[in-house]
Amino acid sequence: MFENATKEDLVTVLVGMGETIDADLGIMKLKQKLMLSKAYLEDEEFVRDVLATTIEDRMEKEKIEAARCKAEKEARRREARHKAVIEAKVLEARWRIEEEARLRAEEEDRPKAEEEARLKDQEEARFKAQEERKMNEKIALEEETRLEKERWRVQEQMQQVHEKHKMRMKAEKQKC
Repeated sequence: MFENATKEDLVTVLVGMGETIDADLGIMKLKQKLMLSKAYLEDEEFVRDVLATTIEDRMEKEKIEAARCKAEKEARRREARHKAVIEAKVLEARWRIEEEARLRAEEEDRPKAEEEARLKDQEEARFKAQEERKMNEKIALEEETRLEKERWRVQEQMQQVHEKHKMRMKAEKQKC
């Protein structure tokens, strides 16, 4: 019964049964307090079911949180990889433009070639910055949409768990 119960699970159940809890109590004392509580002594199976449901709810929330963290980590990894690819392309394009400008400067008069290279660098950087901004906005929108769907799914799951719990409680009441 208590193998997966945390201190918070025990406190939640005890408080739900109207027991007062000292914050300094350890898990063993909380287990003893639960087993000696009036509700436990009157209906042990009900209290066990409540505790099991509390544990299941907590574990489900932990599972959902872990999935959310994993998804966020993956999104950050994808974004970092995307930025690295863009940066590499920008660096490659910049190098290419600079090399072309250097060769032209050797063939033509130096001031004209330098001016052209500078203008191309600015234009390329501005274009790349615009493209990167657009891409980042798109990624952010997709991630926001995905997270909103995930939040909705989590809320749905929590609602289902809550409804199941209500139904169990109702069924338990009808048994009594």
